[in-house]
Amino acid sequence: MCRQGRDKVDARAFTLIELLVVISIIALLLAMLMPAMGKAREQARKVTCQANLKHQTIACHMYMGDYDQYFPTLKVVDPYFAWGGVEGREDTDVRVERALNRYMGTQPRIPNSSGNTGAKVFKCPSDRGTIGTSHWPARQPTTWDDLGCSYFYICCALNNDWSLGLYGKKVSQVKTPSKCLLVGDNSVMTYYHGFGSEPGDDPFQIVYWHHKRELGWANVAYVDFHIDSMQMTCDDPENRGYNFQTGAGWTVLYNNTRDR
Repeated sequence: MCRQGRDKVDARAFTLIELLVVISIIALLLAMLMPAMGKAREQARKVTCQANLKHQTIACHMYMGDYDQYFPTLKVVDPYFAWGGVEGREDTDVRVERALNRYMGTQPRIPNSSGNTGAKVFKCPSDRGTIGTSHWPARQPTTWDDLGCSYFYICCALNNDWSLGLYGKKVSQVKTPSKCLLVGDNSVMTYYHGFGSEPGDDPFQIVYWHHKRELGWANVAYVDFHIDSMQMTCDDPENRGYNFQTGAGWTVLYNNTRDR
């Protein structure tokens, strides 16, 4: 009787070959699913980033309503990151009040360590910091940690020319709002000031937040407050064929203070 019972148990058990087959099938399924899951996570981060930008444009609209339709014009040396967020840990102009914070229901000046949820609208979920170049130091582990904001306000047309940027201007001065960038995540600075336009020259900074292999991909908001995803490019004709400030399809500042 005991021997028959043991035989019945053995008959129901997996053989080693069967177990290996099951493990192989599971491994194959995981290998097929992991890339799709990775793409889904990245798409979710992209959607969240674009939602952050939408909230920022609403806050900017409220700001302009209080300031006679002027774009944020901050009395600091470098207002790019004073757009919104928390105090950066760098001892520079990133330790200032942030223009749009109060329109998010939070304080204008917030310590970097704060967990304030309103300020987190200025943190891109794909913010993995930047790689340093000869023009701009690395920001690690995230831009948020160093500068207090993952987004860059297009106040100077990405070339330090304040006369061409949004700084000090009214919305009525922008002739083509749908083609004029207002703000984007930090990737918009890839070719800041034209760095990277000459063969062999470093880009301004290296950021791979929204694409693992190609530089310049960023989520952006335009002056008319629509949100998009696009790739910043350099102005080397041998590289991309058009200038990142005067491209026909889009531009940092299109038809704003002069006709093109």
